[in-house]
Amino acid sequence: MSSLRSLNLRSCDNISDTGIMHLAMGSLRLSGLDVSFCDKVGDQSLAYIAQGLDGLRSLSLCSCHISDEGINRMVRQMHGLRTLNIGQCVRITDKGLELIAEHLSQLTGIDLYGCTRITKRGLERITQLPCLKVLNLGLWEMTESEKVR
Repeated sequence: MSSLRSLNLRSCDNISDTGIMHLAMGSLRLSGLDVSFCDKVGDQSLAYIAQGLDGLRSLSLCSCHISDEGINRMVRQMHGLRTLNIGQCVRITDKGLELIAEHLSQLTGIDLYGCTRITKRGLERITQLPCLKVLNLGLWEMTESEKVR
């Protein structure tokens, strides 16, 4: 599988942190990985991805059980990442967005659909990314105190 560049494991119920560890330990040169809706993928997977799949350009983790801690483990090694889909990752907060904005300066697109714990502060930080062209904020609501009058 040395020529494999993109792997879609979306909604594969049995994919876990252990599976991601084995994937990252292999000699794959993936540019795209989608593990969205894999219920058993969590923060430890992000550490494995950062160690063994640091050449990824696109990573989809929608609805995975990841948090700011997992984001912290990943972003320090993934400087080439261009697209990050973390929609419906309800444990991501402004801290995670700040880490993304600080370390992933080449990001052109981010999906934050349904990330209900982010606020205007985190969004202001993300929108300062110099290459950002696509920002999905579906299901995000600004509270009354955050609205600009």
